[in-house]
Amino acid sequence: MADTYTPLLRLTKPGLTTAGWGTLVNNGTFQLIDNAIAGIVDVDVSAGDVTLTTANGATDQARYMCLRVINGPVSARNVIVPTLNKIYFVINEGAGPIQIRTATGVALAIMPSGSSTVVRVDTSGDVYHAISQLQGLRLIDPLVPTSGGTGLASYAVGDLLYASSTTALSKLPIGATNSILAVSGGIPQWSSATSILQLLHPVGSIYINATNATNPGTLFGFGTWVAFGAGRVPVGFDSTNVLFDTAEETGGSADAVVVSHTHTITDPGHSHTTTIPNSATGNNREALYSTDAGVNTVITSSTATTGISMNTAGSSGTNANYQPYITVYMWKRTA
Repeated sequence: MADTYTPLLRLTKPGLTTAGWGTLVNNGTFQLIDNAIAGIVDVDVSAGDVTLTTANGATDQARYMCLRVINGPVSARNVIVPTLNKIYFVINEGAGPIQIRTATGVALAIMPSGSSTVVRVDTSGDVYHAISQLQGLRLIDPLVPTSGGTGLASYAVGDLLYASSTTALSKLPIGATNSILAVSGGIPQWSSATSILQLLHPVGSIYINATNATNPGTLFGFGTWVAFGAGRVPVGFDSTNVLFDTAEETGGSADAVVVSHTHTITDPGHSHTTTIPNSATGNNREALYSTDAGVNTVITSSTATTGISMNTAGSSGTNANYQPYITVYMWKRTA
């Protein structure tokens, strides 16, 4: 009966008639089991990507449980493992990041230099994190976002995380003092407070300060500003009113001067009654007297309408036409 081999660790199953049976079992089975369970194999990536060696009944790299990646450049390297159900402990002591993958499946997220993890390979060819090494309760190795981690190995104080793609997280380093977080092209970035102020104060803007008379160009550090609206209050633009249908149109007066004008009074008509006494008793006298002795004569004048005009000259009321006000400093940005 010919020798056969186990499918996962490729251990020797010697045929019953094989010569040197004891040596074959010792070297082709027991030693290989020892390597697989407790051994560490070095994987040198200095020359490029490495495909783990496989050999039936003999020492190889793929059989080992623990892979220690060594050497290599600062650029990423691939370590290619067989497409078999297996667990690997991986330690990256190389100079750069690595990926554990099969020839055809989905690779494990990049492992930075100095990290270690446990990976699981299945027959689909995909590679997954099985468990991350723990130190106390702190996660040492980066865990990919799809497994609930960030994929990042280290952070600086103040770093911010954001989704740089639908499957990856990136970190935005803390900005300078007084920086403001803005968005450009869908990506967060730090902007200076001056940049934001410029957006909020385009040319033509009005700046108002209750007590500080300093030019805004000095306060903000940008733009050309001129004093604006001295002694005037602003009013909203109104395209339907000729007084307010042009920007910066001025009008009105602080002095309450009443212009000269005329008052007309209309008399609706009236009459005047006059009594003339009769002193010539029994004698006919002038027609103005009654012919009857002792009777007074009453004369009624005709009614008339009288037009009466009253001219009134206006008088000055300097500073008498102000609404309630409060004084502030106003500036307009011109450039």
